[in-house]
Amino acid sequence: MHIKPIILLLSCLTLPCIASSGKVLAPGVFYFHEQVQKPFPLSIHLLQVDPQQAEILLEPSHGVCCGAETPSSIAERTNAIAVINGGYFTFGQSSKLKDLFIKILDCCGYDNYDAYPEWMMKVQDHWFSISDTDTPLLAWTRDGKDVAITTGKNEAFLMVESLNLPIADLNKPYANGPILYSPNYGQNTPKDDGVEEFIFRNGVLVDNNVGGGTHIHHDAIIYAIKESDAKHYDLDSLELGMQASVIGTVYTSDPIAAKDWHFVRGTKPLLIRDGQIPEKIMTATSSFYTKRHPRTAVGILNDNSWLFIVVDGRNQHSDGLTLPELASLMLQLGCIQAVNLGGGGDSTMVIEGAVVNVPSGRQYSLVQKERPLSDAFVIMPYSSPTQ
Repeated sequence: MHIKPIILLLSCLTLPCIASSGKVLAPGVFYFHEQVQKPFPLSIHLLQVDPQQAEILLEPSHGVCCGAETPSSIAERTNAIAVINGGYFTFGQSSKLKDLFIKILDCCGYDNYDAYPEWMMKVQDHWFSISDTDTPLLAWTRDGKDVAITTGKNEAFLMVESLNLPIADLNKPYANGPILYSPNYGQNTPKDDGVEEFIFRNGVLVDNNVGGGTHIHHDAIIYAIKESDAKHYDLDSLELGMQASVIGTVYTSDPIAAKDWHFVRGTKPLLIRDGQIPEKIMTATSSFYTKRHPRTAVGILNDNSWLFIVVDGRNQHSDGLTLPELASLMLQLGCIQAVNLGGGGDSTMVIEGAVVNVPSGRQYSLVQKERPLSDAFVIMPYSSPTQ
């Protein structure tokens, strides 16, 4: 572990000293950049946000699941004060070979791909993505009064009168098991010759289709299942005109009721829990934890303000941080809760319309440039007419 060198940096990097040399972007929004050379080159970007004075929103790429957009494009589209990259995403390919092909193209600077949020994502009361495994998550109310960094998972069913149909995933192409598509996915469901779809509008079964590519109306949900899996469910009993509703539950240890969260984003790992760094952060041996990479994280301070951090890496001006170093830095800066966000080539911070860090691209990438992502955190003034 590289904890000893980072301690030297931590001794001089604290919020009081930052406040004397940073920039106020708007009421309750403060930006600071620090470039150090010793004990190793490091470029750190910090953004502190008071949720009582500025809104912290989660913005999907182009407003839907099926797409990808750079943080600077999101900043321009929303006229945001600041934008920070969100959680992890997948390319949504039907095989590992196709996924690898997209990653290779990504390394060469190709960015015409779709990015789908991994794990949970809820935006303005609408679920874009779910997770059936217990995953760290960040959840908050729009008024900024409540925020939680905890763990949780989803369970969802489509109730068609007396028939209880499981939902394995939401708004994902080529998932294993039954998938539910909502208008948040995009215009059309993905084409797949082996898939049967059941189309519901205003909660009523109106049609079924084979092969995908179905238009998703604003009042529709579409239950899609591989024809080879359909035999495991009593789908032959479905008839046009049947009434349906979606039943969803979020299981979490946090006292805030899931229905009261306006925004939820699953990500990993937890960096600080109740003022302590989890043991796994300090003892894990995989290179994801122990090697220095560009990093993005968000923490909650004692006064309930948020602290975003973007650390550059993979260039001569900044080595990046290990996860133990990142957690230690967040703790020293006063975070009582913190979680890691998408890092590596995802790490991006946009301030007043300009990218202030140096996005690295994918590891081993031939091109260093800003990467299109599935979602981003958007900082807006409460008085914004677009909200």
